Amino acid sequence: MDPSRFDTFAKSLTTTASRRRALAGLFAGLLAPLLAKDELSAKKGKGKGKKKKKGGPPAPPPPPPTCTPACIAPQTCGGGGTPGVCGGGDCVANCAGKAACADDGCGVPCETCVGPGETCGGGGTAGECGGGACIPTCQSQGRVCGDDGCGGSCGDCSRHGVGGVCNVNGHCICLEGYRGCGSDCADLETDERHCGGCNNGCAGLTCCRGTCTDLRSNPSNCGGCGTACPSNFNTCCSGACTGIGGECP
Repeated sequence: MDPSRFDTFAKSLTTTASRRRALAGLFAGLLAPLLAKDELSAKKGKGKGKKKKKGGPPAPPPPPPTCTPACIAPQTCGGGGTPGVCGGGDCVANCAGKAACADDGCGVPCETCVGPGETCGGGGTAGECGGGACIPTCQSQGRVCGDDGCGGSCGDCSRHGVGGVCNVNGHCICLEGYRGCGSDCADLETDERHCGGCNNGCAGLTCCRGTCTDLRSNPSNCGGCGTACPSNFNTCCSGACTGIGGECP
């Protein structure tokens, strides 16, 4: 601005105050807003780049997962590389000195309870099978003779004759030397119903060595199988040996 014009402008602003005071007031009025703006910008600049801090210590890491049920040695929880899963070792079973169905050390019973309704420890003794009601096994296993599994019997083999016996499977079989003839275990040497062969009956005679024989007249089997009359008494009469060439009275 031209000095003369500024002088005129200053005079018009005040009549009592000096020109210098008027000029100072004018500059103060012009500079005040500018200074305030700079100060505000400076304060904002100081606050930039500073991050607000979170309160309290950092949270601890979560605990590792556990194994349920617990791992059996030598395995460990997570030992196979999978957290929460047992691994890292091969379990070795050991049933030495343990009860029948006790744990073998690897989570498996040393023996499995097989009786009807039985459980491990069910009878009141830990590690022993028990607690179930005994059910005879005759029908379920097709047994016709022998033990019924509960201290009784499924039957016997007497209906098959003296040659019938019960085997371990509960079935009737014929002893060695006997022939199965229908339901009979027959000795073909002596059985009068199966003399020399099945169903070969002797009709009142005696079976001697597989032959139907009349013991009353047969000199080779006089009075009994294998009883032969001597040469001087070679006639068999009524089961008794008599004189040479004699006839029975």
